[in-house]
Amino acid sequence: MSVYLHLFHGRDTATEDMDGFGYEGPTLGPFKYVHLTYMSDLKFSMEKIAFSQAFPEEFNDWVEKGFSNADGEFCEWHFDQVGDLIKFKGKFYGDWSVTSDE
Repeated sequence: MSVYLHLFHGRDTATEDMDGFGYEGPTLGPFKYVHLTYMSDLKFSMEKIAFSQAFPEEFNDWVEKGFSNADGEFCEWHFDQVGDLIKFKGKFYGDWSVTSDE
């Protein structure tokens, strides 16, 4: 079974006043695992090809600097958070759902 995260309740800035539910975000994955620590640190692992597509800037930086996280089959990383929002590709999301391919 593969696990995915669907981001939604999107906005363009972390301080944007919301009148509605914002916009739909992407569905990311598949993940090997997703791990939340103290409701504040959302970590994950995903296959290298999926990671390089979802997080190309981070992956290219790792390759350029020779970091070992870019060499294995899986890449471990975390989502940047601003307050209670997840930041992804310059956008901010207030909600996420865990889904599977089954």
